[in-house]
Amino acid sequence: MANNSTCINEAFARKIAINQTNSAIASHLESAGHAEPVAIDATWTLMAGVLVFIMQLGFGLLEAGSIQSINSQSILFKNLLDVSIVTIGWWAFGYSLASSTGNEFSGDGTFAFSKPQEEWVLLFFNWTFAATSATIVSGAVAGRMRLKSYLMTSTVIGWITFPIFAHWVWATNGWLYKRGFIDFAGSGVVHLNGGASALVASMIVGPRNSRFEYNETERRWVDRKPR
Repeated sequence: MANNSTCINEAFARKIAINQTNSAIASHLESAGHAEPVAIDATWTLMAGVLVFIMQLGFGLLEAGSIQSINSQSILFKNLLDVSIVTIGWWAFGYSLASSTGNEFSGDGTFAFSKPQEEWVLLFFNWTFAATSATIVSGAVAGRMRLKSYLMTSTVIGWITFPIFAHWVWATNGWLYKRGFIDFAGSGVVHLNGGASALVASMIVGPRNSRFEYNETERRWVDRKPR
């Protein structure tokens, strides 16, 4: 009887050990299966973010080739500072304002100066769009705005207006998102925000000095440098 009891106990022990091993294997496979799509999504998002950021080079070349050569160095320097300013503000609290926290108007600052690990990929991806939106203004006012004024404009766009607008459209609790607003390829958050800001800035600074002159005979403004 004692031998039979010992054999039964050993069989139960082996069965329990096998079940524990199978459970561990199943848990590992489940976590690995979950981790693989997450890694693929992160890789794709990072690649897309890099491609968006490369647009900064295109902006610089386009703007430098569209203005007088004397202003080429200035416009390239402004683009560099533009990205630097947006980077600081977006990391500090811009992403917090754009995240799906807070209310319908903006985030509550939960991620200010502190970002959880799972948010870094999304932070990088949205940062590239924030920098792009702010850089659109530089082309509209190239050669017509002083450095200090342009840096203030970039700060307002990259730190305040873009994060709040992004929260309205991209955050799950944003008021436009809740109402079914569709932002196709960033046409609303990035291009509309940057384009509207560029239009306002252009209207404020006006045309370049000596670009137009008033013709007394025809009683109208004439372009002195027609293209």
